[in-house]
Amino acid sequence: MSEPPRMFGLDPMRARLLLGALALLAAAGLASMPVVGIDPLTGARVAPTTAQQNGRRAVHALGRIVEAQSVLRLDRDGDGVLEFGTLDDLRAAGLITDDDLPPGYVVEVRPSVDRPSYRWIAVATPVTPGETGDRTYVVNQAGVVHAVDGPVAVDDGCAIPTSATRAFR
Repeated sequence: MSEPPRMFGLDPMRARLLLGALALLAAAGLASMPVVGIDPLTGARVAPTTAQQNGRRAVHALGRIVEAQSVLRLDRDGDGVLEFGTLDDLRAAGLITDDDLPPGYVVEVRPSVDRPSYRWIAVATPVTPGETGDRTYVVNQAGVVHAVDGPVAVDDGCAIPTSATRAFR
C-alpha cells in the first residue's frame, strides 16, 4: 500500500491534527457570529421588531421611488422638460400610492433646487426613532439606498451623507 500524500510537507498524522484544529477554530468563529432572527442565548427564532419591519419597508419604498422617478423623468406631463418630482408629483402621476409608503416613517422626496433635471433625493425618517424605526434611509438619483443613524439634513445638492452605509434590499 502506498503512503498517503503529504499536505503542507507534514506527515499524515500532523496534517490531520492541523486540519482538526482549523475546523475547531472555524466552528468556534461561526458559533460566535450573531444570526439575525435567532436569540444568541437560547437559539430560538425571534420575530423581527416593528421597527425592523418598518425599516425593511422603508428600504423597499425608496426603491419604488427610484423606479417612479425614472418613469416620471420621461416627461409624462408633456411640457418638454425632463425633470424629477416631489412625492406629490409621483402621486399625481399615479406612480406612487400611500400603500407604497412605509408605516412609521415620514417620506420626503424633492428634486434639486439648482438642477431638477439631474438630481433628486428621498429621505425616510422614523416618526418615533427606536419605536417605529431604527434608522433613517436616504436615496438619490444614483439609485442606491443608504442607512443613517439619526436624522438627515437634505441639502440642495441632493448628496448622500458621508456617514451613510449602504442598505441592501
